[in-house]
Amino acid sequence: MAAVTDKLARVHPLKGLTADEIKRAGDILVKIQKTKLEDADRVVRFQHITLSEPPKALLLPYLDAENSLVKLSERPWVPRCAKITWSHVRERQDCETIVSLDTESEVAHLDATVTQHNGLDRYVPKS
Repeated sequence: MAAVTDKLARVHPLKGLTADEIKRAGDILVKIQKTKLEDADRVVRFQHITLSEPPKALLLPYLDAENSLVKLSERPWVPRCAKITWSHVRERQDCETIVSLDTESEVAHLDATVTQHNGLDRYVPKS
């Protein structure tokens, strides 16, 4: 998988992930986890993959250029990242990882603690 570096192939930084980008994000996470676990492709359970919106400091110059009708190829580069909510099947550990679709690397990772819930938990208290 080649990293997306062609400025002409860029998409708007706030456009949702395509099906291909979602698959790439999952493949990137499994590749990263394989460096830690040999059987990562069997122990990673995907819960949710979505666009990780860029930080405002990177997004605003792009939006200013867009508003000024600057050509797409000349607008500031904004990294394209995916946020993946997933769990280790064996350890029942919920995780959230942000991967860069441009560099195919891990940008951030968070292991939920025992008292935390992941973004897809639907706890409804009994009344």
